[in-house]
Amino acid sequence: MVAISNDDIDSHCKFAESLGGLSFPHLSDGELKAAQLYNVVNDRGNGCRRSLFVVDRDGVLRHVNRAYQASEEAQYQAVLDALAAIK
Repeated sequence: MVAISNDDIDSHCKFAESLGGLSFPHLSDGELKAAQLYNVVNDRGNGCRRSLFVVDRDGVLRHVNRAYQASEEAQYQAVLDALAAIK
């Protein structure tokens, strides 16, 4: 698991600390290069839409949600199903 956003590294560190630490890396995409590649740049062109991707070890996209809402429990099942399908 990797989290990527256009926030700077200090923001990532503060976010992780506020949650008691996180066991996965957070990467900064200040120039929105990854966001452009995954087509998740927001409508204003200055940030990213919250999105979730499941990518297998071979680099194949197994699940894409470009409008991820952590509060919508139904979205969790789709992610779990995609992860379970990876062998």
